[in-house]
Amino acid sequence: MDYDESSTTLVNGVSYPFVRSEAVYKYDDNNRFTYEERVENGIVTRKEYKDYENAEVIQSALGVTTVHFNENDLASKIITPNSQQYFFTYTPSESLDMVKGPRLTVNMDYGTNEKMTVIETKKKDTTTVIYSESYTYSSEEQILSATNQWDGKKEYTYTPEGFLKTVKKGTETLL
Repeated sequence: MDYDESSTTLVNGVSYPFVRSEAVYKYDDNNRFTYEERVENGIVTRKEYKDYENAEVIQSALGVTTVHFNENDLASKIITPNSQQYFFTYTPSESLDMVKGPRLTVNMDYGTNEKMTVIETKKKDTTTVIYSESYTYSSEEQILSATNQWDGKKEYTYTPEGFLKTVKKGTETLL
C-alpha cells in the first residue's frame, strides 16, 4: 500500500481517497462521556449523551436521531430524522425480543439454550406474516438448519474444530 502526494491510498494501482477523521470528546465532572463530535472528510456527526433522559442525540447530515435506553442501557426507542419511531423489548437475559416500527413488527423466539429458534416479521398490528425463519441447533450450539418460506431449508455442517464446513440447500452446496 502506498500514498501519493494528495493523501490518496493506492492499492494495486487502484486509487482510494484517504478518509480524514477528527474527533472531539467531552466529559462531565464525574468523568462520564457526554459529547462526541466526529468530522470525516468534512462531514460532521455530533452525539450528545443526556444522562437525565438516558438518551443519545445524534446530529448528522441526515438530521437528528434520538436513541432512548432502558435501565440496562439497551436501546428501547429510536426516533429517526423523519420522526418515525421504533420500539425495542428484550427477554430477561437481554436478548432482543421484539422490534416494533411504523410499518412492521419483528418478533424473536428463543430456545432453552437462549439461541434464536424463530424470527418472524409481520405487518404492524396485524397477524399477516411477511417473513418467518426457524432455526435448529446442535448440542454444541451450532446452527444445524435454517428454514423459511422462500429459500426452503438450509443445512450446515462443521469441521471437528467447530468451523463452518458446508451450507447446503437441498442438493445444492452453497459453501
